[in-house]
Amino acid sequence: MTCVKICVIGGLFLILEMRMAKSARLKTLTVKHSDLDTRIEQEMRNPLPDHLRISNLKKQKLLLKEEINQLSAVS
Repeated sequence: MTCVKICVIGGLFLILEMRMAKSARLKTLTVKHSDLDTRIEQEMRNPLPDHLRISNLKKQKLLLKEEINQLSAVS
């Protein structure tokens, strides 16, 4: 019985750690996504915006959004 309890408790800790890691990853991705949004807006406000740079930032932002959606969809 002791082994079963320890294994179950160990499994619960593992699940908790995985949820915490997922939550931290989502937060990091969300912050990066917001930062890219700010950088895109700043570049677009320039008198001569670098459209290639804007395009690259938008691609990075889209990739982050896709990863955020994938992580959010996983229970």
